[in-house]
Amino acid sequence: MDIFRYLGLCVYWLLCVNYHHVYSQSVVCSEPAISVELDHSFSINCVIRNLNITDQISVTWSIQETGKNPRKIFIPSASGKYNVQISTVNNGVTLTVNSVDIEDGGQYILTVVDNNKTFKTTVEVTVEGPPRITNDFNQLYGPPGVDLLLDCRIQSWPIPVSYKWYRDSVELRNDINKYRITDRTNSKESIAHFYLKIFKFNTENVGSYVCEAINKFGKAEFEIVAGIQNRSIACREQYKCNNLQTCSLDHGCRCFNGYMERADGSCIDVDECIHNTYNCQQDKPVCINTEPSYKCGCSTGYILNDETDVCILDVPQAEPAVDNMTVFAIVGVVMAIVVIIGILVIIFILKKRRHRPKMPLSQYAHETSNSPTSTDSVVPHMTAKQVEIQYEIGKGRFGQVFIAKAWNVSDTGLWETVAIKQSRDDIAAEDKSVFLHELNLVKNIPYNRHIVRCVGYFYEPIVSMLFEYMPCGDLLTYIRQKRPQNIRMSNSSINAAPLSATQIFNFALQCAKGMQHLHENKIIHRDLAARNILVANENCCKISDFGMARKVGEDYSYTSRSKRPLPILWMAPEAIFNDRTSNKSDVWSYGVLFWEMVTLGSRPYPGKSGQQVLQMLKDGEHMEHPRHCALEIYRIMIDCWQYKPESRPEFHEIADEIEMRLDSAENYLNLFNYNKNNYYFVDHVSMSDMDIDQSESGTNTFTRSRSRRSYKQPVLHL
Repeated sequence: MDIFRYLGLCVYWLLCVNYHHVYSQSVVCSEPAISVELDHSFSINCVIRNLNITDQISVTWSIQETGKNPRKIFIPSASGKYNVQISTVNNGVTLTVNSVDIEDGGQYILTVVDNNKTFKTTVEVTVEGPPRITNDFNQLYGPPGVDLLLDCRIQSWPIPVSYKWYRDSVELRNDINKYRITDRTNSKESIAHFYLKIFKFNTENVGSYVCEAINKFGKAEFEIVAGIQNRSIACREQYKCNNLQTCSLDHGCRCFNGYMERADGSCIDVDECIHNTYNCQQDKPVCINTEPSYKCGCSTGYILNDETDVCILDVPQAEPAVDNMTVFAIVGVVMAIVVIIGILVIIFILKKRRHRPKMPLSQYAHETSNSPTSTDSVVPHMTAKQVEIQYEIGKGRFGQVFIAKAWNVSDTGLWETVAIKQSRDDIAAEDKSVFLHELNLVKNIPYNRHIVRCVGYFYEPIVSMLFEYMPCGDLLTYIRQKRPQNIRMSNSSINAAPLSATQIFNFALQCAKGMQHLHENKIIHRDLAARNILVANENCCKISDFGMARKVGEDYSYTSRSKRPLPILWMAPEAIFNDRTSNKSDVWSYGVLFWEMVTLGSRPYPGKSGQQVLQMLKDGEHMEHPRHCALEIYRIMIDCWQYKPESRPEFHEIADEIEMRLDSAENYLNLFNYNKNNYYFVDHVSMSDMDIDQSESGTNTFTRSRSRRSYKQPVLHL
């Protein structure tokens, strides 16, 4: 009997007691949900039941934010934000989270693994706190007579229970004739928009407006300054008027007086002389058409009397008689002077020939073929004796650049500071021909204040080009030095103040006008980038570096056959894939240049490798919108990046778009919201991880193969 009782107890222990022990193993936390305020700390206390904590047990924490995948919490964290305590006495696990932010809200998951058995439990953590303002701009400008909408963007946990708008400390309320106050909330993302619409905004409404958002943890206030936008600028933006049109908010674009509108909407000068609409009061008048008006002249044989504005007969006045003796005396003196000058010239030439070193025939032929001719521009042909080199400021594939003193380059009779670019003796013949090509091109570019001016050149002993000195260096370095964080770290006088939006727009406008001048003279640059723009001062920049520039024909196109590295990040698709460049390829590059300016010197296509950039171009993709600039500015870049070259604008159109926004540049580019972490900067580092070379100037390049295939895939230069 005792034996059966003993066996029964054993069966009961195996089936009941042990079953309860095994299957009651679990993880339990003290609270299923926790609420915590911003910037505070919280702890989650959990117990592992009926399971001894040993080295074989794995304990991990993870967090799943709303709408996101779970992420593991690494313990200990480098910042000290997370801390875990495990007790082997009571099998307790405690997670502590310090300095709580909004991202710390969500579902916390404790996972315990023992002998391939997994136990989990979850705790919901809600983060609460006072509202936060998320507006990007604190100024808003609108045209007069048009409704103006003020938007106050708030993040809050929970969503604010109330909000108000104030002007001059007086609360605003809905008024059918003045204001309308509305709101829109997104509880899932804890975002609220509080709107104030001002009806028919005018000068009486100009001033500061304050929005106030309140929840149980506190309140937040934000001030927005509302102002009148220049009426003509607002009108032009709305109707896209050109520079020959005036604009009316009621009637749209109208041609200026003296112009008439074509069927395509453009304006053409009215020839008042042909249409017989002129009004000249003179006798025997002649109508002379001018743009946009006309002027009155006189027929042949008549002159205009300046006092009476009347055409009068042109009667030659009798000249005083000169006796023969006087004439003979004058002729004798002139002849004597001519003879003396001739003798002096002959003596000078003989002395020069006596001291000239003999030149080998081959060298003489080279000198003759490259020396200036009667067709050259006014750029003076100099000698090395007129130049004193001081120090080197840069070097490249073809030569070196020095600061130098040059004698009398501006007809001042003084030594002047210049930059001198010299070829190297050891470069290949092909590279030397490229250098000579650049010289022959730059010395014949007609003067323009937006193009770096060539002030002289000579061929012996080294082929050299002299340029006006630009003391602030290249634009890429200049705008990088002007980034806010670099201003704080530098004691240099060049970094005394950060760049303003107006300065950036001014630089962009000058570059557009400089490129317009080049295209009007049938020159395409083919290497337009911030590194090739030089800065004279905070308000002046000029286009430089014409090593890749080409003179083109009437179709403004050029087919490349060179094997030299090319800057793909600035190049248009047709230039990369078809070896074909045109004036519209420069427009594409200008869009990248404008993007460089707006992002204060970021590397184009941030974070993309060379192959990824090529794929983007094949797919018709382009760089993303810099968030601190307005959509109107990004639209200019997008227009430049149209895949079809003929769809891209002309440079005079780009200049007009920028110029009409110049006075209100701060409304289109908010540099206070510029975040360098959104961009990628390259300052003389290896680019091998991007499958493209880093050239001497810091650019990303590839070398094109000479082979011809049905699809011209560039061969990356490694």
